[in-house]
Amino acid sequence: MKFKTIKRIVNGVLIVVVIFLGSQYIKIKFQKQDVRQVYQKEINEKLIIKKLHDESKLVTLSGEIHKTFGKQISIFNTKHQWLYNLGAKKYIVTMNGKYQLGIDLNKIHLDDIHTIKNEIYIKLPSVELAGLDLPFEKMKVVNESGIFVSEYSTNEIKSIHIAAKKEIVKELESDVVSKEKALSNAEEVLRSLLVGVDKGYKVRFVN
Repeated sequence: MKFKTIKRIVNGVLIVVVIFLGSQYIKIKFQKQDVRQVYQKEINEKLIIKKLHDESKLVTLSGEIHKTFGKQISIFNTKHQWLYNLGAKKYIVTMNGKYQLGIDLNKIHLDDIHTIKNEIYIKLPSVELAGLDLPFEKMKVVNESGIFVSEYSTNEIKSIHIAAKKEIVKELESDVVSKEKALSNAEEVLRSLLVGVDKGYKVRFVN
């Protein structure tokens, strides 16, 4: 009788030990799996950062500029047009050139990339003016004056060119439609760029 009791106790203890060891094994296995997943997540994010920074600035939208500015003033404050014209001078300039919009990929940091399950979320920086080419030599100029005043000097025309260029920059920086198109193009290009690095992952972009 005592032997049977002892046997039951021993069997009970063995069962408890087996269950305990089994649970520990499963726990350790999942911990190792979690560590591998975290490690893989860090590797993926660092590879993405390197790939993006290797590209540096990404130009995603280009266009031409043909913008006209003009002004007329007179030394005579009169309602008589003929007299006004005698003391008037005016300029009409047409700025000709090209612009580029894009994203500075160097502004993306590890904090901007998050991996959740099989999805990679990337926060992109704002679209900015990546290039602007408005040569003074390509600017068309109409420079006229009445008999009582001199036309605009070369230095004045150069100053007009600088002022017109600043105005164009403001317009480009506030062009929401062009910026949205540039951003959409950037997302498409980056998805293609990250093929291989993000194998098995879906790339999503957030603001």
